[in-house]
Amino acid sequence: MAVIHVELMPTPRLLALSSGHSLDGYEVRESLAGKPAATLVVPDDQVAAVVARLERNGEIRPGSARPEKELGVLWQPATVPVQWVPGDHLAGVGITRVTQARGRRGARVKVAVLDTDGDGAHPVFARARAEGRLQGDWNANPSHPHATHVVGLILGEREPGDLFGAAVDVELRLWAVLPGGRGTESGISA
Repeated sequence: MAVIHVELMPTPRLLALSSGHSLDGYEVRESLAGKPAATLVVPDDQVAAVVARLERNGEIRPGSARPEKELGVLWQPATVPVQWVPGDHLAGVGITRVTQARGRRGARVKVAVLDTDGDGAHPVFARARAEGRLQGDWNANPSHPHATHVVGLILGEREPGDLFGAAVDVELRLWAVLPGGRGTESGISA
C-alpha cells in the first residue's frame, strides 16, 4: 500500500472530511475536519490513476500529491501461539550461549528501537525495568505487540539467570513510530 499526502480543494464537502471517511473510495487517514490536507491510503499500483482522477475531478490541488510507500510491521500477532515467549528462537541458534560464554551482555551499550509502542510491564523485562534501563514509549495496552517482541529479542530474560535476549544488560530506548503497526518513512524520520 501507499499513502498519498494531498492538498484538498477548499470546498465545504472536502473540508468536512476527517480520518475514517473516504475520498473516491479510498481511506482518509490523518485529516482534520476543516483543514485543506489529507492522507489517503491507496494500493501501490493505483497511485498515478487515483491522483490523476482526483485532480481532474477538482478534489485535490493539481501538483500537490506526494505519494509515499507505507511501511508496516510484517509480523502479525494472530500467527503467534498463545504460549509464545519473546526470543525463544534465539536460543535455538545459539545466540544466548555465545553472549553468555564470552561474557558480553551489552553492559554500557545504548540501543534505540524505532517500532510500535511496547508492553513495558511484560515479565521478561522485569530486571531491566527495575534497574531503570527501559525508557521510552511503553504502554500497558500497546497498539501492536511487535516492539515487545523485538525488545524481548534484545534484552529478555524469563528470570534472573534464565536469559534469552542477545544483550540483556543494554540500556534501551523505544520510540513508537509505527502506531498500530504501520506508518510512513516521513513519519518515522520526523
